[in-house]
Amino acid sequence: MKKVEKLRNAIKQKHKSLVSFSGSVDSAFLAKIAQGAVGKNALADAKNVASGIGIKHKIVSCSMPNNKRFAENPVNRCYHSAKRK
Repeated sequence: MKKVEKLRNAIKQKHKSLVSFSGSVDSAFLAKIAQGAVGKNALADAKNVASGIGIKHKIVSCSMPNNKRFAENPVNRCYHSAKRK
């Protein structure tokens, strides 16, 4: 937890945070830490990232917690997380 506190404190010192949010575990973790560090001054942004690289952005609903194959964390977990309901 020392590393998490170090990360949280580094973000807190900036007073604001923008997380390029892909929806992956890494970016979700970072977004949550940023939100805990700076509250409403944290923003997770996937739409602008998509626009910046010239790819269409679409929000797709899925229920990963209910997807047994995703929860097992196989090498193809991203395939399972992207499947629509």
